[in-house]
Amino acid sequence: TSLGLPTIAGAINPATGIFYYIWAPNPATGIWYIYGFDTNTNTGLGYIGQINGMGSAVNGDIAFDPAGNMYIVSNADLTSPGTLSRVNGPLPTTAGNVTLNATTITSNLPANGGQYNSVAFGPNGNIVIGTSDPAGAAGYVELVNPATGAVISQAQGTIAQIDMASCSYPNTMTLQKNLPSGRFATGDQFKLTIGNVTSSANTATTTGTASGIQGNVVGPLLGQSGQVYTISETASSGSLSNYTSTWSCVDQANGNAVVASGAGASGSFTMPNNSTGGAKIVCTITNATVSPPSAFTCGSTSVYSVTTPGGIYLTNPTTGAQTANGSFTVPSGDIVNALALGQAGKYIWALDRTAGTILRYDASTGQTSTFGTNVSGSLLNVIAGAIDPLTGIYYYVWVPDTPTGIWYYYGFNTLTNTPIGYMGSISGMGSSANGDIAFDAAGNLYIVSNASDTASGIVSRVNGPLPTTAGDVPLTATTITSSLPGNSGQYNSVAFGPNGNLVIGARSTTTGASTIMQVDPATGAQVSSAAGTTGWVDMASCIYPNTMVLQKNLPQGRYTAGDQFTLTVGNVDSTANTATTTGTASGIQSNIVGPLLGRSGQVYTISETA
Repeated sequence: TSLGLPTIAGAINPATGIFYYIWAPNPATGIWYIYGFDTNTNTGLGYIGQINGMGSAVNGDIAFDPAGNMYIVSNADLTSPGTLSRVNGPLPTTAGNVTLNATTITSNLPANGGQYNSVAFGPNGNIVIGTSDPAGAAGYVELVNPATGAVISQAQGTIAQIDMASCSYPNTMTLQKNLPSGRFATGDQFKLTIGNVTSSANTATTTGTASGIQGNVVGPLLGQSGQVYTISETASSGSLSNYTSTWSCVDQANGNAVVASGAGASGSFTMPNNSTGGAKIVCTITNATVSPPSAFTCGSTSVYSVTTPGGIYLTNPTTGAQTANGSFTVPSGDIVNALALGQAGKYIWALDRTAGTILRYDASTGQTSTFGTNVSGSLLNVIAGAIDPLTGIYYYVWVPDTPTGIWYYYGFNTLTNTPIGYMGSISGMGSSANGDIAFDAAGNLYIVSNASDTASGIVSRVNGPLPTTAGDVPLTATTITSSLPGNSGQYNSVAFGPNGNLVIGARSTTTGASTIMQVDPATGAQVSSAAGTTGWVDMASCIYPNTMVLQKNLPQGRYTAGDQFTLTVGNVDSTANTATTTGTASGIQSNIVGPLLGRSGQVYTISETA
């Protein structure tokens, strides 16, 4: 190649065998221009591209590490301090017009030493840098710590060198992040740092949501043999407490030999001495996600309640005492209702009646997500919500302004975050205009309701399974009890609590006073009652009640073909506590009693008559 321009630097990339050489304009423009020659084929490549970030430098030199990263030494004039910078590989291997960028490692090499015009890698990974005086006087030779830029030694040479080269290669170190199981929360990011270096490029912060090795890495940085370097991470968003961290550093130039490893978010290693070959240290901090914190606890002695503005409270079913446990983020003035809790306890769900959107609160991040409902009309009359543990469907109930004895139910699939829309109606609701719903583990729906602040409360049940797709399926509620205390306010909340009891909340629409009670689900008898401290409008839990089923087995068939049996579960107050077999089949009979709800510690009887 006939360049016809003053060339100031050259070096061979050991990764490709390409000889790169540099032309720098004078006066300086901040850009150097790079050309190439393939030493493998003795073929000129010509112009390759430009290197930005060179400031006022008009002279300098280049050298390569084994990975193909290019290092540049330069300065502006005889008295200016020297700058050491890096261009990350791989560099282009064909002609073109590629823009490359130089990143400064240090700009504090000694001033007043002449023109920085020579660089090569020496023993132990150190950098050898040469200067000269254009007048022909001998310059200086400096031995420089590659990580900090500190001058280890300096001596005046005997000749006026204008360039250097060697076949020694430096030690390099890289720090990367591995998230094999992904992020605990999608917004989690991590800041990585290599310590005991002065380079401004010794940190990197992850981005995105991908799992595995992250694209943002620290380095490669140069390191000195025998020197100790530290590695660490901090959470730039999220929390490291949601991860189990381990780290390992290997030398890829020595068969991936482990140099150091340990547990935690920080560690250190000593740079080995690989003689002329140079060490290539790659450190990885690996974070495995831990199980989500049970901010919403399943199986505890408490249930959860929500207030109209969206405040979430951990609620003691015996005393009514409440502890704030987060809040749905909704526009000011919006009305929240229809609280529901899934089995895992990570998400709690509700409905913004004003906006007509489904709300999902993440216990691990405190963030609220919103989803559509596939419902065209107003949802201001939604009063109840619960998740069926068998299907993951969030059911919410809408009631007419004037009671008709019919409630209407809608659905949203929490497993796929897909709205279902209208699903059907529930008859048998009398004059009830408010209430709430809860599911047992078998998918049966329990309803608490009443007509007004002064009316008695009603507990009823809809036998499962409920529909799982859009449609217009009519369901019927069967009353368990209609004798919950009157003058308690609107019965607006129900959830299953400890010991298999129903936890029921009521709130006065005139005074705002709240009452919480526990009710035996089998008999409807009140177990406890207390005044509440916050005006809840709905309750939920991921506790599921005790259930009992009585069935008949005829392994040898009937003695006579017409034999039938009436089964009874005793000590319950339910019209569904009996069942009579039919037919002539042997084995387990299809007519069973239940499932009925039962309270922990209670004695129940089973019997049969012919």
